Amino acid sequence: MLGFSVAASVISSVATGRLMARVGVGTLVPVGTLLVAAALGEEAVAPSLWVFAIGSVLFGLGFGALDSAINAHAASHFGARDINWVHAGYGLGPVAERIGAQPVLGGAVVGVAIGAAVMWVPGPRFVAVVAMMALGLAAAPIFPLLTLITARRLGPANATSRTVSLQVAASAIGAAALPAGIGVAIGLFSAEALAPLLFVLALAMGCAYAYISTLAKHSPP
Repeated sequence: MLGFSVAASVISSVATGRLMARVGVGTLVPVGTLLVAAALGEEAVAPSLWVFAIGSVLFGLGFGALDSAINAHAASHFGARDINWVHAGYGLGPVAERIGAQPVLGGAVVGVAIGAAVMWVPGPRFVAVVAMMALGLAAAPIFPLLTLITARRLGPANATSRTVSLQVAASAIGAAALPAGIGVAIGLFSAEALAPLLFVLALAMGCAYAYISTLAKHSPP
């Protein structure tokens, strides 16, 4: 069921960027909301697994449209404080407003890597728990701030909506594939595989962010 929903969400997210240029966010958001509501109602009374799968597809289509449209609109019209509230990154939006989204984003990427590294180091259990909480806090503003700086780099609303739609689609794939992959690794080895896997992912994210930042510095305004 998750595969059906994720696939539909990815397709919908990618298509939303082009649709926004034609019909606007004011049309996409109500349509996406209706699709999600219809999907949940259909799933509630589904008489078989395959009928339930149809509801999963409808849910993915509606959710992908909603997520992409709202993110693209927020990135083009709101500031760091507002876009963090949209994503429930409580407390870090005001910080980003005061010292800039880019420094907060860089610090968050570093914070995720440090949290994963501390989890990996042998020590008392409570230290690993605190490190995991710190990792979660650092991770909270990364996606919304990446969305925000995308809008600032690209400028034109249509280009922004298409790029943000691709970001949302990629996040849907990652949100499904990475936890599943980590779960398989833990099943094959042990729960001790979690920390090194998170650390490797954090390093990969840091390298990707550094590369994107380098491109942004050398791109024309």
